[in-house]
Amino acid sequence: MVNNMLKLDKRNTRLIFEDIGKFLTVMIVYHVLINFVGDNSNYFNEEFLKTLLFVCIGIIIYHNFVKKIILKNKRKRRNI
Repeated sequence: MVNNMLKLDKRNTRLIFEDIGKFLTVMIVYHVLINFVGDNSNYFNEEFLKTLLFVCIGIIIYHNFVKKIILKNKRKRRNI
């Protein structure tokens, strides 16, 4: 079961990168606009970069583990 979860196919890899790209775009635009409008000019500080990294790791974990578990359980229910 674990070996099956760790396998990456082209479709899954593409979806991971699309989700990460969407997230990074939204967060970077948000960060720039907040700093542009606000008084502080902490562009791309350490905390922001850590947040980006951790959420990207979360997206990868979701696609490689959680999503596969959910799909596997759906298939089992259909077969019952």
